[in-house]
Amino acid sequence: MTPGWAATANTVVGELSDQASRLTYQDPEYRQINSQWLECIKGEGLTPDPGYGEWGVSMGNGSKEQQIRDAVKDVRCKQKFSVMQRLSDIEAQYQAALMAPKEAQLAELAKTKQGALTRARKVLAEHGA
Repeated sequence: MTPGWAATANTVVGELSDQASRLTYQDPEYRQINSQWLECIKGEGLTPDPGYGEWGVSMGNGSKEQQIRDAVKDVRCKQKFSVMQRLSDIEAQYQAALMAPKEAQLAELAKTKQGALTRARKVLAEHGA
């Protein structure tokens, strides 16, 4: 969940976000990226930890220094395969495709949100923060 998730959970924005996320997780390129990362961390002597999500690494009970070294190895593997950028690109493609047929609805929502923001600013200007 991301900040503001609850505010959009039952809206067109939340629906589009959920659909894009689900499609991203099912995308073959997502699986390929995850496989590359898994191979890399295993080569670094790290163990995946599903308790921390699909991209989590077990930090064990080692010293703080060892945990930091392990975290750095994990980050290096993620950087090596541009994990965050590639995953974000996949999700953005799904978001764009899902948003296209809902342009009018999203434009109306943006207009409504802008109106609420304008009213809030007016109240703050008149009554102080």
